[in-house]
Amino acid sequence: MKIGILFEGNPRNPGGFNQSLVSALILKEIIEYRDNFTFITLDEDCNNLLLKKNLKTIIYKNSFFSKILNKLYSIKFLKKLFNKFNIMHSFTKFLKKNNFEIIIFLSPHQLSSDFVLASSESQRRFKIISKIQTNLKCQSS
Repeated sequence: MKIGILFEGNPRNPGGFNQSLVSALILKEIIEYRDNFTFITLDEDCNNLLLKKNLKTIIYKNSFFSKILNKLYSIKFLKKLFNKFNIMHSFTKFLKKNNFEIIIFLSPHQLSSDFVLASSESQRRFKIISKIQTNLKCQSS
């Protein structure tokens, strides 16, 4: 099972970045799933830093056009129209192209709310991940 973990953060703004980095390093220690994790980064700096920590990464480039389309997905009428014509949310396309089965959001990034609003399938996956994250917190305590 291929698990994508959205790593959002900027090394120049260390608060949220460090929280996400600590979470990533904790996830790396879960030996049972270690090979299944791929960290999805949003920029080259984060990607390079995670590679130095021996984490498997991939960059998601969210273009200006994709950002606009993703915002339009939050409008119910347009969402139905996009679904009718098989126009996918850009993050959904990225996940399918890279064969991710589950996605974990380490922080409340705008992309996570756009993605969850985009399809009922992603909402089901998000609920599953929320349960996994709760279990991980309980195990690490």
